[in-house]
Amino acid sequence: MVIGFKVLRRMNGKLVSTLIRPESAAYTIYRKKKWNKANLHCRKNSYHLLVFDNIKDAKEFAWEWCNEQTLEIWKVACRGSFDEIAAPCDAAVLNRYGTFYPTIDGEWTHGTKMYRKIKLIKRVYTIKPWRFENEQRRRNNKNTKRVQIVVTGRFKKAIEAKRNKKTS
Repeated sequence: MVIGFKVLRRMNGKLVSTLIRPESAAYTIYRKKKWNKANLHCRKNSYHLLVFDNIKDAKEFAWEWCNEQTLEIWKVACRGSFDEIAAPCDAAVLNRYGTFYPTIDGEWTHGTKMYRKIKLIKRVYTIKPWRFENEQRRRNNKNTKRVQIVVTGRFKKAIEAKRNKKTS
């Protein structure tokens, strides 16, 4: 049995995939402490459950996609690994039409592995949108366009004073 990390979100009290919408044919609900499989539609198209092999890659993925929702990283037990995994598909096309259309770049996020079954063992990390802003600012990432950075306190007053000085 292999240990990995799965990034999930809560929707109506249920743990679900990060990028897949409820109306999608690929929608999968995950249960704690039970073996989970991808839904039948995914399995028929050679797509199973995606897991990260280390916590660092799971956090990077979560920080990238946590713009409006809280995400959870779970430690998982994995069974049934694949030597070669199916090409990455476009989540927008999958959500809308239920078809597995390959992405343009054709690469999974670093550290991604595919397994037939996973068991959620323990939630190890929760990433909230406010934490995403702080992490992005701390890492000085160039991809901060998605995040609105909110300035408060004495910094806000200093910025407002500087703006007022420029306009007068």
